[in-house]
Amino acid sequence: MIVGYGFRYGPTTRIESVHHVIGGSQNVAIAPNVAHALWDHYGRDERNEVILFHNHPQSLRSRLLALPLPSRADRLVLEARALQPPQILRQLLGKGRVMFFLEQEGLVK
Repeated sequence: MIVGYGFRYGPTTRIESVHHVIGGSQNVAIAPNVAHALWDHYGRDERNEVILFHNHPQSLRSRLLALPLPSRADRLVLEARALQPPQILRQLLGKGRVMFFLEQEGLVK
């Protein structure tokens, strides 16, 4: 998983730094120090943004549908990191966001 730290720059995000989180073939957990850095950066300024970009292992279902399918753990990370009322409100107001991207295995290295 890649965690990108940046700020809102018009319709896009300007990334200033990243954490590369390495996990097992079936599980990548956000380490406590990365989670702390993520929320510290996000809370420092209303324009700050955080992008979580996660590889997802391929499965028969994802191959048949030709798109990555989030696991239960992925859905919980999304809910905890990006779908809380403060994040949704900031996004609606055009401020910094927490974004979660899921991609097929092998694209984040």
